[in-house]
Amino acid sequence: MSLEIDTLKQLLHDEVDQLEDMAVRRRLQYLLVCSTPERREQLAASFVKVVSNYLKENELDDAQILGEVDQDRVTGHLKELEEDGITRLGPLLSIQQAAAIRDHLTTCPVWGGGTVNAGESSGWETISEARKKYGQCSHKLNDLIDAPHLLELMVSPLVLSLARRYLGAPPTIFSPNLFWSFPVAKKISAGQAVHRDWDGFRHLALFVYLVDVNKENGAHQYLRKSHTLDSIDEVLLKQKGQGDVPSKSDLFYYHFDDQFPGNERFLSLFSDETLCLEGVAGEAFLIDPFGLHRGLPLLKNERLLFWTRYSLYHNGNAVDVSKSLIPVKDVSRRIPNDRLHRYMLRTFIESEFSVLSESSLHLPSLFLMDPPPRMNQIKKRRKLGFLRDLFFPK
Repeated sequence: MSLEIDTLKQLLHDEVDQLEDMAVRRRLQYLLVCSTPERREQLAASFVKVVSNYLKENELDDAQILGEVDQDRVTGHLKELEEDGITRLGPLLSIQQAAAIRDHLTTCPVWGGGTVNAGESSGWETISEARKKYGQCSHKLNDLIDAPHLLELMVSPLVLSLARRYLGAPPTIFSPNLFWSFPVAKKISAGQAVHRDWDGFRHLALFVYLVDVNKENGAHQYLRKSHTLDSIDEVLLKQKGQGDVPSKSDLFYYHFDDQFPGNERFLSLFSDETLCLEGVAGEAFLIDPFGLHRGLPLLKNERLLFWTRYSLYHNGNAVDVSKSLIPVKDVSRRIPNDRLHRYMLRTFIESEFSVLSESSLHLPSLFLMDPPPRMNQIKKRRKLGFLRDLFFPK
């Protein structure tokens, strides 16, 4: 616990005096979603410095341990990530390896939903049953880890080197997920609307297609240059003089309802920067998921997708997949067993660094999607009570 808590107190001191009774991770989540965009980017820089210094002091930042990698390739991908928020990595798995993963999943049960509900022990069905009922279904963490190739892919030298350089420190790997999408849903899901992910001050997501994917079965769509204030500036400057152009801050917060009214607005503003990623089984890409993105709604066929995320601390969201840790003996022959790898994988593989969070820290969508205006509407004398009720419901 001290690895995530004690070393971050200096970052939290001034901003959270009013939230004295909240756990530190919940304080971080509050700052994450309620700071202005400018303040959020300042906090991110401070956050990286705190974490990076701590890991260096504790000898947990040795790039050589990550493995040999083509540095020119890393530099090229890193430039794309920094400028656009996304980079295509090409095939990280062969067609045969992707097929082996699908074969492994043939008899594995699934849960109806994009991520497994933490702690659920019932409600599991066969994939054939789930295809008829759900728009999405997901696999158990244990079945994901038991699948061939995926665990090794999470800690591949290319991916780890990119994550370390983009984030500014060795990453915390969290929330590995393996899920299917089907064209049976009457309404699109939240992930199929243009949105941001609010899981860290700075983070990355690795996506790998495990079937061939095109626009008809859920290709990923990313709005390049929507991930930072500077890059948004570039896009909005091109819109100058073309009618009602929002401020860059407006693009960080938006209303979230059944109609997803932001989709057309965002797609219009970023029409020149919209990237649709089609690809064969085994192809991978890294994104900064704070940039606007979505999976296209399925029109036919189905999609099997693997993701895992890389951040700078154990924020608690790993439990959206599982509440149990994988015994290290089950995976010790598949991945390096040094301190750095044990640290990076601590959210779902047991080690001296592991802390199992009691619950997910996801905030209610109405609070998450439009924080500053909503917070400003709350009178000061009611704010503390509101926050207490939000984070500590009776």
